[in-house]
Amino acid sequence: MSPAFIFGFAVGIMGVMKFWADMKKAAKVTSGDLGGSISATAKEILSHVTFKSCNASAGPVYLAFHCVLQFVALGIATAIGVLYIDILHIESPSA
Repeated sequence: MSPAFIFGFAVGIMGVMKFWADMKKAAKVTSGDLGGSISATAKEILSHVTFKSCNASAGPVYLAFHCVLQFVALGIATAIGVLYIDILHIESPSA
C-alpha cells in the first residue's frame, strides 16, 4: 500500500504544480506570493464579503449557507477528534 500511496501523493502534487503554472500563464502573472494568496483567500472565505454583497443571497439563503458551513466545520472537528483519540491514542483532556 505504501508505494501506491506515495505514487498517488506524488502525482497529486505534480498535478497541483502544473495547474498552478497554467493558472499563472493564463493570468499572465510572472511572480506571485503563495502565502499572501492563501491568506487573502482564507480571509475572503471567512468574511464572506462578496457573498454578502450579492442581492440574490439575501436573507434565508445567507442563513442556510452559514448553517451548512457550521455543519462542515463540526465534521472537521469530529474528524480531528477521531484522529487524536482512535488513531493516535491520545486521551481527551476532558475525559
